[in-house]
This record gives sequence, structure tokens and C-alpha cells, in this order.
Amino acid sequence: MDIEYRAYSRKADTYAYIREMLEKILAETDDQAAGLANASSLLMLQLEELNWAGFYLMKDGGLVLGPFQGKPAVVHIPVGAGVCGTAVKEGRTQLVKDVHCCENHIACDINSRSEIVVPLIRDGVILGVLDIDSPVKARFDEEDQAGLEQAAERIAAWMVAAQDRHGEEIASDKKEENQREKTEHLEEPDIHSEEPDMLPEERVVERLKEKGWHISFAESCTGGLAAGRLVNVASASSVFDGSFVTYANEAKTDLLGVSPETIAEVGVVSEEVAAQMAAGTAKRMGAEVGVGITGVAGPTGGTPRKPVGMVCFGFFLNGETHTCTRQFGDIGRNEVRKASVDFVYEKLADLL
Repeated sequence: MDIEYRAYSRKADTYAYIREMLEKILAETDDQAAGLANASSLLMLQLEELNWAGFYLMKDGGLVLGPFQGKPAVVHIPVGAGVCGTAVKEGRTQLVKDVHCCENHIACDINSRSEIVVPLIRDGVILGVLDIDSPVKARFDEEDQAGLEQAAERIAAWMVAAQDRHGEEIASDKKEENQREKTEHLEEPDIHSEEPDMLPEERVVERLKEKGWHISFAESCTGGLAAGRLVNVASASSVFDGSFVTYANEAKTDLLGVSPETIAEVGVVSEEVAAQMAAGTAKRMGAEVGVGITGVAGPTGGTPRKPVGMVCFGFFLNGETHTCTRQFGDIGRNEVRKASVDFVYEKLADLL
């Protein structure tokens, strides 16, 4: 492979060359280990004053050492631990000008003085991190950050594309059966089977009253529409005390107890997160029934794997969790939100 060191006076030119060479490297293979090994070698070759460059990859809820250049390093890093774990937890680049002033620094090389860690993110899922160390204090600046974030974006896209082409497991190592323990996929409800003259939300209220249950909602893309639909029913106060609109990831984790590790592994638009939202709102409100809704309403934010109109639902019913996903299509932001709420009440009426 014809790749050699080139000296540039401007960092922008250096990173442009790195991006050009990355394209050559990644075009050579779909093998993750081989591609990341050559990528780390390229960075070590082209960027001056480095003593460690490589990757940590998400596996089983934490980071595991991947291909790298430099001294032997720590193998396992929990989410939230060290600079790498913090990058995963916060979902953003960590630029540390002096690691000796960083309380949670985990040294790959005791000679390191500065560090930059960039998450590898694709379709809202954190696949791992790019970690680069230097023995020079304040080696990295915002220009380095911008260049490395572009490189990381390209690498993450290649990782996912390779998986799509060959059906291989990538670093996220998603174990669906374990993550969905006690979770059931649902068949489409038969909404015309009984009580044809009642609206779905009216049926839901009546059945909750019959059971003596209360309900609460945790809404993201629907922004409170589901709770609003319930209170259109005059007797809703007998089954409903309150709910949550948790649009930001921090709101989901802080208010509902959604696991940051789950968000990092599978993305916020996922059945796993919807299930945790449902259970979290039920717990916080002391309700027997909780509903979690998270999706991509559009018009932007969609990806090939999680397109506009994809919405994930979680239903917590007195200890049992059910999840499902609907693809409403790119029908308009408000229409996706309305369709999501329609689906929630049809599903609840069927479940109850």
C-alpha cells in the first residue's frame, strides 16, 4: 500500500491527507481488525509527537481494547471511567491538555501528558472511541479535534457499512436476547374486535378503572401528545397523575433512570431505551402502567438504519415489559407524532 509520511505546515492540510489515505485504507478491506489496525498506523505515522494511537470498542456494555500503535494498554474500561469512558458516557470528544490534572485519567503510557478521545458514532450508536496520546503537554487543540472528528466519522461509517455488507457483528456486540429479557414483541392489535363506539383512549381509561390501575407516560418525539390525548377523557383523573416529557438524553437518564450504557450501545431510538423509559415513568409515578416513546419524527435526523418515521415503543404493565417498533415513513413531523399516539392507544387497548 503506497502510503508514506508527508510534512505539511498547516494542520488542515495534514488532516486532509489523513482523510485521503483513510479512504484508500478502508477501501482495501471490510475486516474490522485489519482496517482499524491500518488506521491507527496511519495516524501514528502522520501525526507528530504521539506515543499512543488506537481504538477501544464497545462490547458487553463497556470498552475493550482494539487495534492500536504504542505500549500495551488497559484492556477493559467501564463507561464513565477515564477519559475514554467519559467520552462514551457524554457522547462527545474529550480534549485533555494535561493528563496530570485529570483525576480520572487512565494511562495507556505513563509518559503521556496530553490526550484526545473521539467517539465513533453512527446512527446514534457509539461503536467505540479513537484514543490518541502525546508525551507533550497541550499537544492537541481545536483544529486537531475537528480533523480527528472527521476521521472518526468516516471510520464509524465504514464499520457500519462493512457490517451491512457481510452481516458481521461490529464492536457494539449487541446481544438482543439478553437485552430484551422478559420483553415480548407484539402482534398488531385488533382494534375493531370490541367496543366499536368507543375511542381507543376511552377504552384505555375504562379498562384501567376496572383494574384499579394508574398510567404514566415518558415521551420524547411525541412531546406530551400521548398524555394530552388521555386527559381528553373526562374521567382520566381517576387513572392518571402525571407523566414526563424527556426530549434530551440527560432527561431520560436523570429523570427516568435510563442507562447511559444502553444509549451508548444501541442508540436512544431503540426498543431497549423505550422499555427503560416505560419502566422508569411507572416507577417514578407509582403507576402500574408505563409507556415509553422514542423515535425520529423528522424532517431531519434520519439515517439508513433509523430513518425518519421510525418510532420505538415500550409498554410496562404491572411488571411485564413489551416493546415494538413502527416505521411510519417520512409522512411529515406532526403526522409521525400523531400516528405514534394513535398506535399507543390502539396497543394499550389491546394489552389491557
